[in-house]
Amino acid sequence: MILDAISDTVRRICETSSLSIRDLFLGNFYNVVELSDGSTGAALHYGRFASPADAEENRSRLLAAVSQDPLLDRFLHTDLPDSLRLSLRVAVLSALSRKLIIRGVGFRMVTCMDELPHPLPWQAAKAAVVVGFGGYLCEFLRTPNLRSVHVVDLTYIVRRNEIEAHLEPYRQADPSRQITASDGSDTSARLAEADLTAITGSALCNGTMDFLLDAAARCRFVIVQGNSAAVYPPALFAAGVGMVTTTLKPADLICTGRSDPNRFWRLFEGGLPQLHLLPLK
Repeated sequence: MILDAISDTVRRICETSSLSIRDLFLGNFYNVVELSDGSTGAALHYGRFASPADAEENRSRLLAAVSQDPLLDRFLHTDLPDSLRLSLRVAVLSALSRKLIIRGVGFRMVTCMDELPHPLPWQAAKAAVVVGFGGYLCEFLRTPNLRSVHVVDLTYIVRRNEIEAHLEPYRQADPSRQITASDGSDTSARLAEADLTAITGSALCNGTMDFLLDAAARCRFVIVQGNSAAVYPPALFAAGVGMVTTTLKPADLICTGRSDPNRFWRLFEGGLPQLHLLPLK
């Protein structure tokens, strides 16, 4: 699994023996991990807690295990629901990766799209697939040479009106372009026809990233993007990813989640500066 490869890479170059989880924030959209050195990581949570009391019960259970299992390496392979287990595992890796990303060890980092190598990958492509509604979708839709843009989203059935309303103006502006969307049942076929793909980082949190990277193996350029993609990137590059676009999480994120839920949500909805991570060559 790609998570195993990321974890192995991080732990080879990062001293983790003195680190432990200091605090946790568990929520129905994002889970946050804060380490003893102040590093913070977050990941999308596909599960749902029945109530705030349920979330707090799980948090207490996890923190109680930290004394014997500082980074919950063993505990996260027990009987936790898959959605919570995967989310927390990605959040821990994100926190462990934070200082490595800041240092830029083994990859290139740019903070502005203008600093990316030109031509941009989507300026030479003809067919793109966006896995997860959002991300680079608008950028691709604004690129005329992309004659086919397809959106794959697992929530398409319930968000159909919202997604179609977003796509319709682009269809009307250029009826000759193929601009479509689906619920993911045709993902393999769509990726096989694309030369450009942008995959949401939350695929790490629902266990589909390995499948998606394998299905996108013939694409000329693969992007992994999103708040949940803030993990040390060399293992992703080795798996065929050409660029990771993500965000670093502020040290006070857990405090914000508890005291100001609206600001917490805004931070994840475009309120954090983007970073673009690229291979050295």
